[in-house]
Amino acid sequence: MIRWRRTLQRPCDATAPVVRALRSRPRGWVAGSLAENRLQRESIWIPMTRLQDAAESRLVPMGLNLGDQEKVPDDLTARDCYERIWEWHRAHGETIAPERLDGSTLDRYLTILPEVPTEQDASEDDLAFLVNEVLTGTFEWSYHEEDGHGIKMAAYAFHAVDKAYGGNIATVVEAAAQSVLTRLKG
Repeated sequence: MIRWRRTLQRPCDATAPVVRALRSRPRGWVAGSLAENRLQRESIWIPMTRLQDAAESRLVPMGLNLGDQEKVPDDLTARDCYERIWEWHRAHGETIAPERLDGSTLDRYLTILPEVPTEQDASEDDLAFLVNEVLTGTFEWSYHEEDGHGIKMAAYAFHAVDKAYGGNIATVVEAAAQSVLTRLKG
């Protein structure tokens, strides 16, 4: 027999459980299955308002949204993408990064940023370094930041990966390791 609970015994992330509606549920409540949770094998009850709050919150989504990558013009080269990422970070990085980063990550970012060469001076390894950092490194905080063209930094990075490396992230990581900027990551 299912017992209906109006309060949670412990906080949970409302987006994590698989949510299924039941015909006999109390109005405004849904059941969240914790079958994957090995510590507890029962359903918990989550107020619908909690799910709505989670859906409307400003949580940063993982990955790009549909259409984000399509905003990048096809004729943009990997170097053009590098230039746009570089220009955005030079213009906004020092003001926005302190709001998003702290401690050693912020220090590392502020150490690397002035050393990133311009598009004309950048080697292929430097290009790979910056793209890799936007996708998975110190510059990742800017993943969902948009430039003046309304294009996200990650969309530029993925476009550069597609253009210069045939979509192979492993090749980007290998090339990034060869960049002289790698020594700054400490």
